[in-house]
Amino acid sequence: MQHIARGFEAGLADWLAGAVGLDVRVALDGELPAAGAVRVAPGGSHLRIDEEGRLRLDAEAPARRGHRPSVDELFLSFVRLGAPTTAAALLTGMGSDGAEGLAALRRGGALCYAQDEASAAVFGMPRAAIEAGAAELVLAPAAIGEDLGRRALERD
Repeated sequence: MQHIARGFEAGLADWLAGAVGLDVRVALDGELPAAGAVRVAPGGSHLRIDEEGRLRLDAEAPARRGHRPSVDELFLSFVRLGAPTTAAALLTGMGSDGAEGLAALRRGGALCYAQDEASAAVFGMPRAAIEAGAAELVLAPAAIGEDLGRRALERD
């Protein structure tokens, strides 16, 4: 989830796709997430997951703490589905969006990460999550990816 103004999402998705070598696109309402796919919320719409596992966009619901899309909206939608099968990471950003949802995910048994201060361009959001006890692990983004990859291999 990225707090982004309308019109910049496609450029961000293209840049991320080139940087990480994955299928990165702007999310579409009703889309089913797939392994290796990364979706960016369109500006002005909350992104959630529904009970069928489909992505849902909501441009009508009010902003949460001034944000639409809001990371809390996405994280809390996963809580409603059952958090134990979820891994979530809160990365660089200003403010506290995401801390509430990440804490709820952790209480539900999800694996929860926050970006460390040394690697964050803006440490506000990760700091809020850490202070709320929402993050089980505090790592740089590359280390988060490595940890997730290791855990996935252990499950297979």
